[in-house]
Amino acid sequence: MNGLVARIVRHLRSEKRYHWHLDYFLEYAQIKELWTHQGKDRFECVWAQAALGLPKASVIAPRFGASDCRCPTHLVYLGKRMPQQRI
Repeated sequence: MNGLVARIVRHLRSEKRYHWHLDYFLEYAQIKELWTHQGKDRFECVWAQAALGLPKASVIAPRFGASDCRCPTHLVYLGKRMPQQRI
């Protein structure tokens, strides 16, 4: 199992030793969707900055997931998501 898959599987487990910001967050939330990218380059900060530039984006937990970089956060709140309509 590569590092990314192992990290995702760990985050999806309900029983684990708490270590990462996300472990604590998932006590109160649930994962609905995962987006990933595999490669040598890391895009976490680029994606966080892009998300912060979206309409209604806000920082609800400063420095969340961003303790190893200069980003204001890696957890961006975008407001309630509207249900998708099927045509």
